[in-house]
Amino acid sequence: MRYVTRPDGYTVSPHGEVFNPKGDKLNSWLSNGYPQVKIRGVKHYVHRLVAEAFIPNPENKQTVNHKDGIKTHSFVENLEWATYSENTIHAYKTKLMSSGSGHGRAKLTDEDVLAIRAAHADYVHGWTTEMARKYNVSDVTISKIVRGISYRDAGKCNELSSI
Repeated sequence: MRYVTRPDGYTVSPHGEVFNPKGDKLNSWLSNGYPQVKIRGVKHYVHRLVAEAFIPNPENKQTVNHKDGIKTHSFVENLEWATYSENTIHAYKTKLMSSGSGHGRAKLTDEDVLAIRAAHADYVHGWTTEMARKYNVSDVTISKIVRGISYRDAGKCNELSSI
């Protein structure tokens, strides 16, 4: 695969390298974990430059997905155009993102959530506050759990794994 020279004279390689018009390789740095370079004073993500240079985008998808989930692997074989939704689904499937009890900042386990929902059947006045104290979360969190807004997938198989 050949290198592609952009209209501004900068060249992009299929391996994620960017060269100035003199042929000097640009130094990159990480921004949000992604390699980035500066071209004529403007910052560009390397993976996006590679995708724009080498991967057709007939459906005009907005984002560039790293197939292996590794942000620094900006070579053409590892990249694909994706919608925001496709990119998010890929992140959940590859465990780059998680929700509910699997989220890094979750305070409750699936077992806690199931116990809260089971106890809700015996609801009495002040129950929400009592449960919030017991599990060290807010009344709002307890309310969202019993209404199915938070921790929706607790006790279920991960629905995204079937996608």
